[in-house]
Amino acid sequence: MDLDTYRFHGENGLSAMAYMSMAKGYFTKRILDKSLSKEQELMYTNDINDRRFKLLKEAGASALEVTAYTLRFILAAPFSAVPIASFSSLSQLEDAVEGLELKISEELLKELINCEY
Repeated sequence: MDLDTYRFHGENGLSAMAYMSMAKGYFTKRILDKSLSKEQELMYTNDINDRRFKLLKEAGASALEVTAYTLRFILAAPFSAVPIASFSSLSQLEDAVEGLELKISEELLKELINCEY
């Protein structure tokens, strides 16, 4: 969700159901230095996500922490929001559950949410 949409939902009290809230593993693959599919490149590579990735990398975020931040990005919204994610393996689901219980930097989360061009 881009910042304008995020703010619009907050200002108007709208709810959000964030499909593909983990961006098909976009940030996790990047932090693990794995190749992205062409679809991921087209859908998710942009200046804002590059800035978000840089913040995660500079913070030394692990793949599990990246999972936590991608889910909490939606959960931290000042409006009703549900991250909807799908997984291609049981271990990915387990990482997501573990990530939700992981202590993360609220300051970094705020920076990730407020990234602008």
